[in-house]
Amino acid sequence: MEIEKKVAFLKGLAEGLDIHKNEKEGKVISGILDVLEEMAEAITDIFESQIELEDQVDEIEEAVADIQEEIDIDYEDDFDDEMLELSCPDCGAKIIVEPELFENSNEEHIVCPDCGKLFDLDYDEEE
Repeated sequence: MEIEKKVAFLKGLAEGLDIHKNEKEGKVISGILDVLEEMAEAITDIFESQIELEDQVDEIEEAVADIQEEIDIDYEDDFDDEMLELSCPDCGAKIIVEPELFENSNEEHIVCPDCGKLFDLDYDEEE
């Protein structure tokens, strides 16, 4: 990575200046360069991990999209063939029910799961 090359260059410059590590200034400069080198390594590790994570996220997104597509197709097929959609006259909530509710029941009312109000099932036999 570019940052590691820059730190290595700075270390080379410091060595070329013949800075003595036994002197106060030399100890400070040497310590700063050591910290910079560790930081550059850590940044490189983080960068590489980020690339791996991005690849994994892309794979997960593709898998979720495939699953979602499969679920949507199945849901739409089932919904079209086997479900009815009603609207609560009080709150307007959409209520999905099975047609068997009408065929196998003498109930003429339904309770809205959103607002809890009871409303009449007004339907024609043809519907």
